[in-house]
Amino acid sequence: MQSSDGIKKLTLGDVAVEALESQLPTDKNDDGLTKFKRDTLAHKIYGQKDIVLSVDEVKQIKDRIGQAYSAGVVGAAWRLLDKSL
Repeated sequence: MQSSDGIKKLTLGDVAVEALESQLPTDKNDDGLTKFKRDTLAHKIYGQKDIVLSVDEVKQIKDRIGQAYSAGVVGAAWRLLDKSL
């Protein structure tokens, strides 16, 4: 996402949606229903500033981000998703 000052900004929502929608090497045997559920969660998140997620949804997002991104992004995202960290 690009702000009015021309600087690209990456939000937790952007990271979560990208992780959910990405085809990761571990997804090669996923069935259509599993992919559909990930897409549904990504659509729930996309473009929202405030959202209420279930514990299972947060776990799924954390798992996907953990698989899809490097340590720096994982650390920042997980700290936002789980205040106990």
